Amino acid sequence: MSYYDHTNNPREYENDENFDYRQLSKHLRDCIADLEEGYVRKTVQIDCLWQNVYAGINSACINEGVLTEEEGNYLYNKHLLGN
Repeated sequence: MSYYDHTNNPREYENDENFDYRQLSKHLRDCIADLEEGYVRKTVQIDCLWQNVYAGINSACINEGVLTEEEGNYLYNKHLLGN
């Protein structure tokens, strides 16, 4: 379950021209959306949301093989480092 309700909010990052977010699991997409929403709301749980995305990216790269190392680095840099 997602921390925030994203049912009525379009996810701007899903239109990223550099990466197709549809390949990610719904869970990881929700974690990324939660983190982005947490940044906007300046939530005190930002560290927990950050860790969820970090773990999700690692899992998708290492355990599931869904992401290449390059794709994982792209997501890491964009969503966790803000580059």
